[in-house]
Amino acid sequence: MDLALEFLDEHLLDDVYLKLFPDSSNITAETIVSSLSRNNDMRICLSIFTVVTLGGWFFYLSVACFSYFVFFDHEIMKHPKFLKNQVRQEIECALKSVPVISLLTVPWFWGEVKGYSKLYGSPTLYGDLPYTILSIGLFLFVTDCLIYWIHRYLHHPYVYKWLHKPHHKWIVPTPFASHAFHPLDGYLQSVPYHIFVYLVPMQKWLYIAMFIFVNFWTVAIHDALEFLDEHLLDDVYSKLFPDTSNITAETIGSSLPRNNDMRMLLSIFTFLTFCGYFFYLSVSSFSYFVLFDHEIKKHPKFRKNQVRQEIECALKAVPVMSLLTTPWFWGEVKGYSQLYETPTLYGDLPYTILSIGLFLFVTDCMIYWVHRGIHHPYVYKWLHKPHHKFVVPTPFSSYAFHPLDGFLQSLPYHIFVYLVPMQKCLYIAMYIFVNFWVVGIHEAFLTSIGNFLLQSKIVNSSAHHSVHHLYFNYNYGQYFTLWDRLGGSYRQPSDEQYNDVLRKDREIWAKQAHSIDSFENQFILNKEKAM
Repeated sequence: MDLALEFLDEHLLDDVYLKLFPDSSNITAETIVSSLSRNNDMRICLSIFTVVTLGGWFFYLSVACFSYFVFFDHEIMKHPKFLKNQVRQEIECALKSVPVISLLTVPWFWGEVKGYSKLYGSPTLYGDLPYTILSIGLFLFVTDCLIYWIHRYLHHPYVYKWLHKPHHKWIVPTPFASHAFHPLDGYLQSVPYHIFVYLVPMQKWLYIAMFIFVNFWTVAIHDALEFLDEHLLDDVYSKLFPDTSNITAETIGSSLPRNNDMRMLLSIFTFLTFCGYFFYLSVSSFSYFVLFDHEIKKHPKFRKNQVRQEIECALKAVPVMSLLTTPWFWGEVKGYSQLYETPTLYGDLPYTILSIGLFLFVTDCMIYWVHRGIHHPYVYKWLHKPHHKFVVPTPFSSYAFHPLDGFLQSLPYHIFVYLVPMQKCLYIAMYIFVNFWVVGIHEAFLTSIGNFLLQSKIVNSSAHHSVHHLYFNYNYGQYFTLWDRLGGSYRQPSDEQYNDVLRKDREIWAKQAHSIDSFENQFILNKEKAM
């Protein structure tokens, strides 16, 4: 938890507490400080509660949804003990429980942040790999034992009715039942994970990984625009747009039925916006904390408060990009695209493989020319410059675009399925892959993994994209270097990107900064002459 708070304090919470709790006795001409400093216990507890609650909701909804759609056998929903509107009841129960469970766990996390637990930072403190493996085994063994006895006690007749029965009303559970507990029940079954790190030494990052694993496991053991309509949107639209001419004693219909175009557009926009936020924040955060080389934040062209600026830019852009792409998705839903459902329609496996290659090849070509076009002096300043101000990008810059810029670079993915037949699920998979790729190529000088791809002369890796941010007129492609080679804009990354020592050399950084400044001045001069 201290790792999460350290990041949030630097990029978000310092400003939040400054505005909410300003210290009026300590104001200077340059700064206003908060009356709640980072080591203030009240601030720590408030931050922990907020992070755990929002993180709990995010994790529950994302993982449970994924499990429900991908793994869950929907046939068992025909079971006579499957309740009417059960999924909605499970979700409502979980969403109400999470804040209370978070509140009850705050003291445990507070103790971990204050250093009262056995968590440690240095991975070599307890004998490196052997103890790391041992601590995983101990974690699973000890917490399993403690949870067994707690769970068994919760089935005692004197407490079952009050605490554990709300969870057991889901006789045929879905993944959404995973967090659907009475708050005290959920809290008691989470206590062993906290107790463990007060008794047994464990590396901090490993503890976070195990905590995430536990939540995945909790969803997994409950594995028993149609799902949203059935379990959420029908009710939402009947309340927002009731059909007063179609009211019975049992139901109130909506004036916007499922096939209503306005409803489809509104649902698509809402879904895209929330999914965009979810994917961006989750994948970029993982990439930033686990893969990104934080040493390059000392580069002279790394901006003050850059991460916060990247996040703010992206969060503002996502809704507008979602609005602009909504008509394309609407056309796909209405059947105007070449997307098909039956996997054998176009020759099964051979065509499936071919369509993947075509998707990458065609969209890479179109994105190359779109990207190169928005570097033209007449449009660059207005569209693409907001993204290029992050000369030394982090994963959070992956969505940090002017909305129209981001939309234009996403167009090829939509145009493709209006021209070339593609299986629906495969298209979704490729769309997800694209978003992972966009984050991945913004990991700046990362060479700790994927060394083959990074030094490839064929694949447009994060090293190639770093060259694009540093030297501007090179490497416009998305996946491959082919179109840059044909268009005369290819530049192979040098040891400045590949060599671990040179990559962090201060003299090289200074030369890069000077080169960028010179180029920007020349670019402005050329534009003024052209006008």
